[in-house]
Amino acid sequence: MQIRGTSLLDQDDRTTLIEPGEWSLYDTARPYHLTVLEESEMLLLLLPRERLYTPQSNLRRLTVRKFSARAGVGKLACQFAHVAFDEVATLNISQSVDVADSISQMIRLAVHDTLSVNVTPPSSEMLCERIKSYVTSHLRNPELSIDDVAKAIRCTKRYLHKTFEKEELSISEYILRQRLERCRQQLLDSGCADRSITDIAFSWGFNNSNHFSRCFKEAFGMSPRAVRPGPTAT
Repeated sequence: MQIRGTSLLDQDDRTTLIEPGEWSLYDTARPYHLTVLEESEMLLLLLPRERLYTPQSNLRRLTVRKFSARAGVGKLACQFAHVAFDEVATLNISQSVDVADSISQMIRLAVHDTLSVNVTPPSSEMLCERIKSYVTSHLRNPELSIDDVAKAIRCTKRYLHKTFEKEELSISEYILRQRLERCRQQLLDSGCADRSITDIAFSWGFNNSNHFSRCFKEAFGMSPRAVRPGPTAT
């Protein structure tokens, strides 16, 4: 994301000049060259390829292309990324993860909005992403269930499970794992040192301390108390 000055991006036998108010993509897994032509300021983001929802064969069609940061979703993505960079020191671990997810989604939308290429995933992959998105935004609800997800996605529970078959975890396991991971992040976060383990667990949808501790130890190989640095409260 070019803030001031100009840069020259080369990859896949293509070259593009990036000026202020513009941004571009390149694949770090393949050779590339980024040349700063004058005194410049830019914001570089590392984005997992899967966040673009495009097969590897299509990824080359997205790189070394100009995207506008002057209007629309592209502008929102760049502004949000810039503000997030300025405020990153004030965010705790779990907040940083959520902000990074939001930036990734905005960039995907900007790419899809700008290019008439197949960056939309197959329907099963899109449904999986919708499932994960719904789960992530409702992790704090202790009543979250498969029925809730199916109703929100507007499909049967059977189709829901079938769509999730290719994932490493079932939907229920995914919900549990995401809750445990959010709890682990906050237990490691010094900004949450004044919160009890039980309070953190219950804030992420758990309603039984023993069940939480048992699941946590099975997932991470140690108790919540052992993960937390310094004195702990229960």
